[in-house]
Amino acid sequence: MTINPVEIILENPEISDFFILVLKDGEALKVEILQVDQTQKIIHVSIEDESTRLISFDQIEMLEPLQEEPYIETIDDQLKRIPMGKYLMVWGHFGRSINQTCEQGELKSIDWNQRTILLRSRVYEGQENTVNIDKIDYIDESREGSGARGPAVAPDWYKGADGKWRKNGREYEG
Repeated sequence: MTINPVEIILENPEISDFFILVLKDGEALKVEILQVDQTQKIIHVSIEDESTRLISFDQIEMLEPLQEEPYIETIDDQLKRIPMGKYLMVWGHFGRSINQTCEQGELKSIDWNQRTILLRSRVYEGQENTVNIDKIDYIDESREGSGARGPAVAPDWYKGADGKWRKNGREYEG
């Protein structure tokens, strides 16, 4: 039986550009299909990005779409994407700490050869912390500065423009 790869490719356009191709001689290949020639009944494939090959339809035992793993951004990918000057909270096991700790500051530089980043403190003038990229567990880009995202406790008593103290809309009668 001859397999028509065109039918398989057309049935699975949303799945992947990559396929597992098993030839009738038993050879299994991970391929990207570059071109299909229906008149000559051959396909031109790239084999794991190393070489290309022409394969006739009648050599094909099986052709299945390869479902790719979802992309998960690595720490290196994230650092390549983050602009210099961005405020970061970097979580990991730094120094001799057993527990996870946090280094924070503006991203000043990345040294890919030493695998370190340099964070400039916004709190302590002149302080810069060097962090080993390979010890980073997580980078929080959501902050604009040190500390919590908002106040931990909402103020209850406040002094109004008229100089009177208020809480929940009522004046202090002290």
